This record gives sequence, C-alpha cells and structure tokens, in this order.
Amino acid sequence: MDAILNYLLTFALLYRYAAIFLILFLGSIALPVPSGAVLVAAFLFATQGYLSFWPVAATGLVANLLGDILLFWLARARGEKLLRRIGLGRLLDSSAMRKIETGIAKHPILTVFFSRFTTTITPLANALAGLAKMAFLTFLIVDVIGQAAEVGLNYAYALFFGSNWIAFGSISTKFGILTAAVVALVIVVWWRHHWKRSHHAQPIPKTTTP
Repeated sequence: MDAILNYLLTFALLYRYAAIFLILFLGSIALPVPSGAVLVAAFLFATQGYLSFWPVAATGLVANLLGDILLFWLARARGEKLLRRIGLGRLLDSSAMRKIETGIAKHPILTVFFSRFTTTITPLANALAGLAKMAFLTFLIVDVIGQAAEVGLNYAYALFFGSNWIAFGSISTKFGILTAAVVALVIVVWWRHHWKRSHHAQPIPKTTTP
C-alpha cells in the first residue's frame, strides 16, 4: 500500500489538481485507492507552497460529490436488477431488507453523513441509499454537508500530523479496510441467519391420502 501511495503522490505532484480529482473520484466509487491519504497529503503540500489550499479543497469536495452521486444513481437505477441477476432476489424481498430501507429513509444523516468520515464505508452507504430510493435532494444536501466536513477534517489532519502524514495515511487506510471487512462480515452473518430462519419457518405442505 505504501508503494501505491508513493506512486499516487508523485502523480499528484506532477499533474496537480487533475490527478487529485481523478484519485479521489476513483476512491469514491469504491476502487481500492488510498484517496483519503492522498487528500491529507495534498493539504500538506498546500501548507508547504507546492499547491494552493482552496483549489485542493474544491477539488476534493467536487470529486467526492460526483463519485457519490454516480454510485447513488447507479444503485437507484440498476442496483435491484443487478442483485436479482446474481441471485440475491430473496435478500431484496426479505422483510429485513424492507426494514433497512425504511431505516435509511427515516435516518439519512446516520446513513450518509457519518459514513463520509470512513472512505471505505462511504460507497456502501451510497449504494444502500440508492437501493432504498432515498430522495435525491435529501441525499445531495446531506452528502454536501458531510463531504465539506470530511474535507475540513482532512485539512486538520494535515496540520496536526505534519511530516508524520505518511504513517497516518497508512494507519487510516488499514483501519478503513478493517472496518469495511467487519461490516461485510456482519452483513454476511446477518443474511445467513435471516435466510435460515425464513427457510426453516416455511410450512411443510400437507399430503392428502386418497
């Protein structure tokens, strides 16, 4: 991961804001790139005069927003069809999934805002919001606020950690991967448990004697 991060930072220094935009956009649509660490580094470069603060902040905000919106609309428009095609129709039709969708609709802040602070969880939250048919305006408003806070937090990280940002980036990336793995494991275990309960609860058809 450190080698990839070093390559991306060299790419960012050579091509500046266009490279930062591309890296952050790819990270926001769930590609495995350390986008959060790159943004922290970009802010550190801004404090050192290699880049400028406001273009870095604007680039980070717009790149993340566009990626979030793209994933949200893909999940909203094509997500259900794709999940049914790969054999997860039972999951979509389950009562538990309906409860999740209702909870997402009722608590958009919990679903969207707080997930902005863990880059590996953000794409999952965006996809779930799309699958739950969250109102786009609600998603957009909460996402803008959340991403603005996340960009500001990355700037604070750059100021606080200073020259130790590489270690911070490595730790935050590993923490994000671990968090995503735990969430995926919880979902798998929950689904297996729910499927077994619904499967065993099905009534056994009665046989009639002639």
